[in-house]
Amino acid sequence: MKDFMIGKTVQDNNMFIGTPENGHINLCGKSGVGKSTAMLKLLMEAIKNGYLAVILNWRNSFSEKVLNSEMRTVYEKQRRLISAADDGISIPLFTPFYSGVGKEEPRSLMINRISNMLSQSANLSDAQKRKVREAVDTIVELNAYSEYGIKALEELLQSEGNSADKAIDKLSPFLTTNLLRDGNFFRSEDQIIEIDLNDFELYDQKVIVEFLLSWLFQYGQKGGFRERGLVIYIDEAQNLSYKPDSPMYLLLNESRKHNIRVFMAAPSFTAGGKRGMNIATMCGTSLFFKPLPSDLEKTARIIDPDNKTSCVQCLSDLKIGECLATGSFVINDETINKPTKLIEVGT
Repeated sequence: MKDFMIGKTVQDNNMFIGTPENGHINLCGKSGVGKSTAMLKLLMEAIKNGYLAVILNWRNSFSEKVLNSEMRTVYEKQRRLISAADDGISIPLFTPFYSGVGKEEPRSLMINRISNMLSQSANLSDAQKRKVREAVDTIVELNAYSEYGIKALEELLQSEGNSADKAIDKLSPFLTTNLLRDGNFFRSEDQIIEIDLNDFELYDQKVIVEFLLSWLFQYGQKGGFRERGLVIYIDEAQNLSYKPDSPMYLLLNESRKHNIRVFMAAPSFTAGGKRGMNIATMCGTSLFFKPLPSDLEKTARIIDPDNKTSCVQCLSDLKIGECLATGSFVINDETINKPTKLIEVGT
């Protein structure tokens, strides 16, 4: 069984992903080797195959200008741009989820879900979590989110003492700009949703990204992408948390059954030691572009531990836009499970 095209081999053959049940794609390599261009081309390929896409543009990591003029025109026509700092993000945060059989989420579970997402993304203490949960409970009771947005949380926390004051500080990425407002995040005509977070401070960007990843995962758990499928595009992925309860860990390990794919890019995960190596191999497909000299041997060990020396040489010789691909692929209807050099990624 083959999936969409991932690129061209040295022999100029088209290569397709052969493991759509794990559709996550990881791209690694030093700056300037073509990762961002490749990932955006793969995203456009996924869109062409019917997927919805959410692009989390943070740390100035994304630009459609890397595409050729024809592809850029298609991208800009299909994109809905959300400038989060200026316009906020419409998201039905205080709306109950429904199960696949139409059963409404109990109020207590919804309150816990919302509180946990906010608390985890902002790294709140247990005392701060309790204050947030109490405030969320009141927001639900008063239906305050629909009128005031997430700013309602700040109003309720301000009179709750020291723990609540510290919670307000940690939740400032959401509260200062009233970032989250009631409304539909997805619209029927959407194909690409690009969320620009670059006007926020770097720490605030991370908090917001972690929250959005958590909400998208939970939305997918309730069947939100069962029919169409979702691709989440996230560059600079090495800056996110990969603890077992983190959104990225859950997405990489569990979201494939909810029809969610993650396309992630990073200069390297080798700084994380063995744990970093595991992150780099959680995806069904990994594309290794030319690494930093200090990462050559570590990267070769991930790709082909039995042929490390030749793999080091191959990585050293890669040109801009070229990579070594690992995973399961289909070339001329034959399944390939060995590292394969690509001279071009995407179509």
